[in-house]
Amino acid sequence: MGDYARKQGVRNANWSFLSPEAGTLEALLADFGFLREATPAGFDHLLQVSIVDADGRIYRQVYGDTFDAPAFVGALLELAQNAPRPAAGLTGFIDEIRLLCTVYDPASGKYRVNYAIVIEILIGASVLLVGITSVAIEWRRRRRAPNVPGAHPTRG
Repeated sequence: MGDYARKQGVRNANWSFLSPEAGTLEALLADFGFLREATPAGFDHLLQVSIVDADGRIYRQVYGDTFDAPAFVGALLELAQNAPRPAAGLTGFIDEIRLLCTVYDPASGKYRVNYAIVIEILIGASVLLVGITSVAIEWRRRRRAPNVPGAHPTRG
């Protein structure tokens, strides 16, 4: 992390760049759900902030390329007031999908939505929905068909 600080030009004594002990990094990354990809320039990864409760459990994770203070203040107040963690709901689901479809663009140095992934998800969901609907319609049709002894259910 010292190399990273030097490369970024950080020389402020109020900044600390920390790294876990050798051998524990992979387990720590897995526990936090942090994904990265090695590149010649270092690592590509989404920016992630994890808010951890007093028992060491992840209370909230915030992702993105910029972070607004309200994203942290609300979660920190809930945690300090021992408020129950709110259900993710539709907003949480949309954030999960957005995170899944976000990729790092090394040319611009920013994160962007990969619409190819969005299209793949929509096509996959459509195929799954049509398949389930077809099976349900066929199942209902067979249940309603008269039960004639010795007759094959698909032959009229």
